[in-house]
Amino acid sequence: MNIYRILVQDLQSTIIHTTLCILAILLSLPVASVALPIWLVFVLFQWAAATWILFWKMGQILSTKDVPFAQESNPQNFITCLFTVNGILSVRVLRRAFCTKIFQGTDESYLRLKKCLQCKMGRYIRRDEENFDIRRHIFMYKGQPPCNDKELAKCYSGLINQKIPNRISPWQIIIIPRGKKSGAKTFAICVRIHHTIGDGYALVGLFSKVVDNQPILLTPSVKRPVVVSSTRRILRAIFTGPLVLLSLLFSTIENPFRRRTDLMGQIKVAWTKPFDLADIKRCKNRFGATVNDVLTGCLAGAMRRYLTSTGVTAPSDLQIAVTINNRTMASVSEGRIPLENNSTGVFFSLPVAFPTLTERIKATKRRMDMMKNSTEYIVFGFLFKYFIATIPTFLARISNYAINRSCCMVMSNVPGPLNQLELVGNVVESAMVWPPLVSETGISVAVFSYAGKIRVSVKVDTAVISDPMVLMENFTKEVEDLVAMTTDDEASS
Repeated sequence: MNIYRILVQDLQSTIIHTTLCILAILLSLPVASVALPIWLVFVLFQWAAATWILFWKMGQILSTKDVPFAQESNPQNFITCLFTVNGILSVRVLRRAFCTKIFQGTDESYLRLKKCLQCKMGRYIRRDEENFDIRRHIFMYKGQPPCNDKELAKCYSGLINQKIPNRISPWQIIIIPRGKKSGAKTFAICVRIHHTIGDGYALVGLFSKVVDNQPILLTPSVKRPVVVSSTRRILRAIFTGPLVLLSLLFSTIENPFRRRTDLMGQIKVAWTKPFDLADIKRCKNRFGATVNDVLTGCLAGAMRRYLTSTGVTAPSDLQIAVTINNRTMASVSEGRIPLENNSTGVFFSLPVAFPTLTERIKATKRRMDMMKNSTEYIVFGFLFKYFIATIPTFLARISNYAINRSCCMVMSNVPGPLNQLELVGNVVESAMVWPPLVSETGISVAVFSYAGKIRVSVKVDTAVISDPMVLMENFTKEVEDLVAMTTDDEASS
């Protein structure tokens, strides 16, 4: 039974919810009285180890925002991107542009691209990569060039399954020639960056510095009145936190895509065709929703189609993890995005059980609105930054199991540049991103917009889903049905 959803997300009575929060606080006090002294011992040890490391100049201590991603049992915790570029792309020119614009810039956070990750005395540190050579990080693909999207997906999947040596900084940019298309040379660029270096927004900020023209990023919409102040929201998080954690601890969810650590396959990717952002905006205006609401509703429909095709007659809602950006929209729109992890997450019930597209989008909007006003993301962010990041790795990995048993998929929505970009004189035709399979989840989905188009991409473990393209085909059908429905409604009115 999903107690978390019943008590935290679906409960409407304020009186009952307040009573449960008080009971959860009372039940947590005995546990806290034992756990707090143990945690303080861990913190003291961490402080002593950090003092010793800094005294002997062993390296740079990893931020507590980055540590949880270093503690993952799966070393392949990479954010991956794929750009397609029209023109003649020289690897030497790209290396030179990257070094000039990134390493000779003023942002010190980019120096982590020259550092490798190590563990000393129980602390994760960054150390200078020995004899740093940009050629180890930016290079040409030496295999057979792919000629179409299917071959490119296969090639890309093979690249992201390869390990990066521990002795170098965990990132790569691989240029993949694609042969001739309409008489012009085209390339794909595979980007792999470990999550300890930064999150999806940080990756957008990084490449905003590398491209030739200034990216136009999403600007803040009209400022709306703040319903709940930051102080009140934090106090509410402290009050509701024990109920959130206890209900999650005793919940069980239905997960048809559970990833087994003893039966892991290869990682494969797929993506949709580009959708016109203007069409998606027309659809979201019809429902009074956001672009994210509409596309999440379509994702619910795609998952329903997939489960139905496998013989599930009455699919139930799926609990997924949704990433949330903690940066201000002003800093994002102005391009002030250093390399860092500044995101958190929250669990969301994907409305797969609803039979019609309209019902799924309305349910998504209602649940998203509730999630935006909740304090759960504060609770989870605090837990990872101040608790998980300070305890020994073998204990921290228990949290990976907790996330894995609480959701079946990770979803991320990162708005990209609104204008078309150029890279060392070549037009960037398309851009896609994939979040990692965090905490051994079997599926991750990303929504990424670029130059008036929007794509959805999926990354799967083949032991969970053998062909991810099936999901993307289902998603495309959902969007096409939505656009057709909106067009018919406008015509009839």
